[in-house]
Amino acid sequence: MTHLAPNSPHARDVASVLHPYTHARKHLEAGPVIFARGNGITIHDDAGKAYMEGASALWCASLGFGNERLARVAYETMRDIGYYHIFRGASNEPAIDLCEKLLSIAPVPMSKVLLQCSGSEANDSAIKLVW
Repeated sequence: MTHLAPNSPHARDVASVLHPYTHARKHLEAGPVIFARGNGITIHDDAGKAYMEGASALWCASLGFGNERLARVAYETMRDIGYYHIFRGASNEPAIDLCEKLLSIAPVPMSKVLLQCSGSEANDSAIKLVW
């Protein structure tokens, strides 16, 4: 078994996190690779080793890592409202701006955007709209 320093992030991870698609028993022995920072398409672990990230952190960082412009826009938006749903006729300007932008760059003319959280949710909603 690899020795993990007590109360280190590695030991805390092994004690408390169950990782999807990870061999749990091997993880108990080896511990995690902890990523600490990123810049563009490069991500660095806590030991400073650099990796080229080819999956956009499982499709959640398609604009790369350490993006100052994105951080500034997120900060400014979160200062005002951060998030609010668009259910039951509620709306907010960031959602409206995003939908207008998506309509302007859509490859075919469209009249509306329906925002969803995942591909399966989008497919489910599309089928329900057709019905």
